[in-house]
Amino acid sequence: MPMTVALGAVDRGLVTNGITTAFHGLTLSWEPGQRSVAAGRWFMMGLEAARDGFIADHRVQLRWETFAFEAVGDLETWLGRTPRPALAFNDHTTSTLEKVAAGTHAKLEQWAARAGVSAAAYLKLVAEVAERAADVPSMVSRLAADAKRHGVVMLAHDLNCLDEQAGMRRLAVSVCECPLVEAVARDAVANGEEVVLGAPNVVRGGRHTGALTAEDAIRDGLCTVLASDYYYPSMLVAVGGLVARGVTDRARHGCWSRRTPHGRCGSATAVGSQRGCGVTSSSRTGPRRGDRRCMRC
Repeated sequence: MPMTVALGAVDRGLVTNGITTAFHGLTLSWEPGQRSVAAGRWFMMGLEAARDGFIADHRVQLRWETFAFEAVGDLETWLGRTPRPALAFNDHTTSTLEKVAAGTHAKLEQWAARAGVSAAAYLKLVAEVAERAADVPSMVSRLAADAKRHGVVMLAHDLNCLDEQAGMRRLAVSVCECPLVEAVARDAVANGEEVVLGAPNVVRGGRHTGALTAEDAIRDGLCTVLASDYYYPSMLVAVGGLVARGVTDRARHGCWSRRTPHGRCGSATAVGSQRGCGVTSSSRTGPRRGDRRCMRC
């Protein structure tokens, strides 16, 4: 399907669900296939070509796998674009390396199929990528400095320890995205940072990984941004459920905004912030492209 047709359908789906500012989650990885740098370039070009036909305001969250050094040059170019993207630091590579080393890679065939290579070729690639580990911290610092220079909002994804959180904070990362443990979420809130969790988590009653759940975090004041993640209608359904169960009230969810998803090119996510920093409002009269306020996350 042509990119303009696909994005046009996405655009209508967004506004139908009250989302008027969208951040498409674009994963940039060392893997070939749909998460490759080449696929990222294809999406970015397609998005710009289709932009004039959108109703919503479409932006990008650059979801960088920190071992993907081949993406750095493109990222440095895209960070300076207008409208500004967001930059998320993702490290799924370390856990992949650990699983491969331990022989517990139950999803190896799935990973290889996603990358369009054989399982043997995927394992060979993993071994090559592992050699980059020592240089990852300096590369993260380099991109964080560039993002800060451009005024780009930065997010840290799937953090599970306070030391890692503190390291991200020193790089001016101000959004804690899908923390795995309560301690990290609590530390982020205590330091005035945003904590993002998924609305599907609320609707389904938990996180598919078994980690920190959104409803418990919201009840405890540890979730400041609720993201539609991979399913746009989940936002309104989740908030309705939270209100019905007495977890929160509608007055705390008066603004809506849009963030990015997990995984593949072109997916997108909406967010509503309890702190009123949404970039898009949801109203009975319908969304308007000019109805935007601030962008803190």
